Amino acid sequence: YHYGWDWGPVVMCLGPWRDVYVESYSTRIADVLTTTKLSSDFSEAELDVTITLEGAPNEVRLEVYSPEGKLLETKNVTDSNATFKIDNPHLWYPHGYGEQPLYKLVVKCADETKEFYIGFRDIQIVQEPVAGESGSSFLFKVNGIEMFVGGANWIPDDIMLNRISDARYRERILQALNANMTMLRVWGGGIYEPDVFYDLCDELGILVWQDFMFACGIYPAYSEFLENIKQEAEANVKRLRHHTCIALWCGNNEDYQIAESVGQYGEKGDASKFEALAIYEKLLPEVCAKLDPTRFYWPGSPYGGKNSFDPTVGDRHSWEIWHGPMAPYQQYPKYEGRFVSEFGMQSYPSLACLESVLPESERFPQSRTVVHHNRAFTPGLGPDGHRRMAVYLADNLRDPVTLGNYVYSTQFVQGEAMKYAYSWFRRRWGTPGKRAVGGALVWQLNDCWPVSSWAIVDSFGIPKPAYYTIKRELASVTLGLWRTEDGCEIWATNSQEDSGKGTLELHAYNFEGKEIASEKRQVTINPNSTTEFGTWDIKDAMVISARLLRETSVIARATLWSEPFK
Repeated sequence: YHYGWDWGPVVMCLGPWRDVYVESYSTRIADVLTTTKLSSDFSEAELDVTITLEGAPNEVRLEVYSPEGKLLETKNVTDSNATFKIDNPHLWYPHGYGEQPLYKLVVKCADETKEFYIGFRDIQIVQEPVAGESGSSFLFKVNGIEMFVGGANWIPDDIMLNRISDARYRERILQALNANMTMLRVWGGGIYEPDVFYDLCDELGILVWQDFMFACGIYPAYSEFLENIKQEAEANVKRLRHHTCIALWCGNNEDYQIAESVGQYGEKGDASKFEALAIYEKLLPEVCAKLDPTRFYWPGSPYGGKNSFDPTVGDRHSWEIWHGPMAPYQQYPKYEGRFVSEFGMQSYPSLACLESVLPESERFPQSRTVVHHNRAFTPGLGPDGHRRMAVYLADNLRDPVTLGNYVYSTQFVQGEAMKYAYSWFRRRWGTPGKRAVGGALVWQLNDCWPVSSWAIVDSFGIPKPAYYTIKRELASVTLGLWRTEDGCEIWATNSQEDSGKGTLELHAYNFEGKEIASEKRQVTINPNSTTEFGTWDIKDAMVISARLLRETSVIARATLWSEPFK
């Protein structure tokens, strides 16, 4: 990404930014492989530990501690393997579904001690028929619970990597957690993040979709390069595999899609010219199978189906809105996928963030410096983010004049776009056996410099309105409305396993604020499903408001305004 991206500048950095050190030893712990197993009813757990030493043979002491810090068992081994059995283990769950207990493994040999924090959880990627539809599902099942995974894509949090403190990592990941997110996708054009990133995700219950570092390219596959890749992949899999948060290894970002665009892959492509298949479909899965055999490997993102845009199989990047035909954001239902791993809408950053890089003479919309701080481009046409943003403004709002109005208006549009996307994708979670959409990861959570981009948190750390929209739409219980010719469709989504009865309140207003109709219904909210509440036939309503109550507490609400807002 230092070579430039459509959200980042070209700022070439060279050299090590992490610690460089020298070790001297007679015996050292070269590698520790930990694998966990759970019985089918989750009542028993096994922790298998494999130790690799370098140097003189020596005895290794292993200690396992409970999440509360109690020493459970010790083993002194001279060979490389040991197994610990734990009855009634405390299970690790993603945020919002349970706790995140971590067991501590201590490995001691000679003067060296290493510690690992291990969570017991079962993660499966379910790909099965979707009742009444073609293709198959793509969803995450954790400890027997099918979960709609809502989250975001993660890019490096600064263009200068050594400026990202541990405190900043905690701040950003807490922002994801506080927006009710359960997954971050570490995008393949950045870096393998430092240990603190994964430690925090373990601690806080954020699943990680981990790309290998290949993005939007046609990569070669000559022998020397493959050996280079093998060493990089092995080093990072060994470093990261003990982390409970990692849910999936993914071969690349959009490389299959790029290959399709030049005729090297897909229905009409010549795959014999797609050399990098040797990386994504042979080398990387072999590394994962050897070094991390219990985790799922996925060749690329997007991937699956007859091509990378297939909405019925695998994961999909839904960029027909903003990119491509620039479809209205109200059309997100047309561009879903079984798992939507990228989608988004641009906006300006906060006014404070933007003004920090603008001279006084350039503080107006679309000034030269403002346009420079929008890196979006179309191949063959050049930078065009400011033009695309203007189209979405013109479609939905009155033309803003001041820089402050422009910040507000672009962020308003971004927030509304995210409402349409997440509300619809959650609706399509459906019911068991009919999981049409298994998750949605917005592009993107964060920024690496002051820029107009798809981020929902700008580089000052200030959340945009879209952040709060997503937080609402990823709550445990949500309420959805969809306008029809005669009124609206109504539904609720529930991510939890419990069900319950409630009261649905409906109100319709004109633009003067006068209520023209209202209705109450007693409803049942089904567990871990979408519950359809039918329609409300109410014509000529400018504003339709709905609230879902349990007893006297409002647990979800939604509002439909007449559009376009201008």
